[in-house]
Amino acid sequence: MGSRMKTPPTMPLLLYVVVAVIGLTVPEYSYSDHDVIQGSHQTVAFVQWTAVLLSVWMVAAYWWTETLHKAEERGPLTTDWKTHLAFGLIPIAVLAAWCRPLLSVDTFYYVAYGRQLAVLGLNPYEVNLFASANDPIISQIGKMWFHNIAFYGPIALSLYAVPSLIVSSPTLLGLAVTLKFLWLPFYGLLGRLLYRYWEGCPDRLSRTIAVLAGPNLIWYGLVDGHVDLLIVTGLVATALLMKANRPALCALTLSAAASIKIVGIICLPVCFFWWLKHSRVSALRFSLIFVVVYGGLYLVVGGGEYLAVVEFTKLWDNLVAASLVPKLVGLVTSDLGLVIKISNLTFYLGIALLCGLTWTGRFEQNPALVMGWAMGLLFLTRTYFQPWYTLWFWALLWIAAPTRKDFKVQYGLWSVTVIAAWLIPWEFKGYFVGSSALVGLIIAAKTAPTKPSTTPGGEPDRKQD
Repeated sequence: MGSRMKTPPTMPLLLYVVVAVIGLTVPEYSYSDHDVIQGSHQTVAFVQWTAVLLSVWMVAAYWWTETLHKAEERGPLTTDWKTHLAFGLIPIAVLAAWCRPLLSVDTFYYVAYGRQLAVLGLNPYEVNLFASANDPIISQIGKMWFHNIAFYGPIALSLYAVPSLIVSSPTLLGLAVTLKFLWLPFYGLLGRLLYRYWEGCPDRLSRTIAVLAGPNLIWYGLVDGHVDLLIVTGLVATALLMKANRPALCALTLSAAASIKIVGIICLPVCFFWWLKHSRVSALRFSLIFVVVYGGLYLVVGGGEYLAVVEFTKLWDNLVAASLVPKLVGLVTSDLGLVIKISNLTFYLGIALLCGLTWTGRFEQNPALVMGWAMGLLFLTRTYFQPWYTLWFWALLWIAAPTRKDFKVQYGLWSVTVIAAWLIPWEFKGYFVGSSALVGLIIAAKTAPTKPSTTPGGEPDRKQD
């Protein structure tokens, strides 16, 4: 072990902060509020320019975190290093939350549903946004999704309502930015969970900082404010609690993830069989708590329609925004109904196979891997996707990585994929992102440990709750 690096180097941090500030503020001050609300600024040129900014930001983040890793190898970090890291992460995260959503209008729909619930006294599961089209704030939003009732879970809707309850003189942008500030604790919690999951790894701090400093997570989670950041936080917490042998808490975190957006429920069958492999009592406890909490939430909020409007493989009237499996099936047949059936069949057969492998103990030491594969199957078989949906499964592949090299491969592949996705026309995006996702899943299956062993992650805490 070398001598401790006494003083954190300034240049990598300075470059990271400068590039991040430029990447956030230049687009922020380039467009009017009306353009941002309507999404009319999202031209091909804007998206391409943003992708270039994110690429430069990604390189700066890599240099900074590699400098941290070199210091980490030399021994415990000093207090100066902790201040150094906080100075790099906290201001950029706050600035990102303060910026207007620039690559997506989803956050405006979030606060619209929240306003229906908190101010107008309407149930977003029973009426769509056309019922509130005369509201002075909701009326500013583009009407693309107005025909839909809410397809978010009760926890998400409750959070969406908070800005309308605490902002005294609301504007649409003010509500959206306030909501994004509510995402900051989840961003920090995700970092804490990653740090805990990698306990025993000598590079766990630099891995965690690499994720938190990455421009894609910051942009998707804090600039555009996608609720997928919260889903991932819940899934990572679930994987951590599985390693720690905590079935009751595990059921609560998975219930929370699924009550933010229904895609989180995809992990339920593989988690059940993982617990069943360990103990029937644990499996029963996990199942009962999940059913009571998850089912109880929907009984309380009257969200019965929620399950009816969200399909695992979403029915769409074309395959332009489809992922890899429906894209490939669409080359053989133009019958959209048949494409849906084959995609669904692929998904359910894959989940059944994963459940069987989990029950036999294949993923005993690495629950994140089987959860990642389950979410990955959902992504690959959807007839509609967006690049940020890759967070659903790739974050689980990051934490399943046994070595720093494996982590860098997974995180690097994800980072390059989602940035490049903005540069590729939609008719080819599904092939590119889906193929890249499949490569990541295959690499994870080959490299991540699955049997009990003394890996760098260390032995889990076997205490039961």
